Amino acid sequence: MANYTDYYLGEKSLKVKCDICNKAFHVKLDLRKYYRINVNLPGKILDSQSEKHIDDVTIVSLSLGGVGFVINNNLTIKNEDVYRIKFQLDDEYNSVVYEEIIIKRVEDRFVGAAFYHSDRYNHELDFYISAES
Repeated sequence: MANYTDYYLGEKSLKVKCDICNKAFHVKLDLRKYYRINVNLPGKILDSQSEKHIDDVTIVSLSLGGVGFVINNNLTIKNEDVYRIKFQLDDEYNSVVYEEIIIKRVEDRFVGAAFYHSDRYNHELDFYISAES
């Protein structure tokens, strides 16, 4: 990957050729800082200041760095908005994750967010993701 430091790979694929069979094919690379798992967990979006419930959401992906979720109502969410998210893991302890998030991607009803305090370690989330991988 050292050859592609200035090349954005998020939306594109690379054409590669096999040295053995000489066939060409496309490879899409996924460069993530944290391993991501797919889930289906109910959750809630809350105002970051008042902690007032704004909307119910469905958590569809998790990593140590953030969360992907689907909003249930027509909520206006924009990049860089800050909220709190609360959901319960389906682990043996029914661990509750309650984190501040910053919105990074909005596509229709899907929202991608990073944990706002990414330097904080979430023990329960780490063990949950490790057990699922």
